[in-house]
Amino acid sequence: MVKLFSCKQISSIQNSSSEIVRLPWWLEIKTVIPPCTYYFGPFSIEKEARFSQYKYVEDLLKKKAHGITVEVKQLQPKELMIYDL
Repeated sequence: MVKLFSCKQISSIQNSSSEIVRLPWWLEIKTVIPPCTYYFGPFSIEKEARFSQYKYVEDLLKKKAHGITVEVKQLQPKELMIYDL
């Protein structure tokens, strides 16, 4: 089963020089088995991220992942894969 969630929008942050920086869109895909969080992106627009999610989910299903959830978020991940052990 795959659960899809609505987007979480942060949209912008201020950097140290007080400039507004627009954050890119990313897919956050979590799996129960293996217990992992993946980030795929960046995407310039939300619609592009949503359109792309299916190929990543399909790939994870082929690798026998279970309990897949997908969220579209505006952020800048520090890591692209996090094992949730």
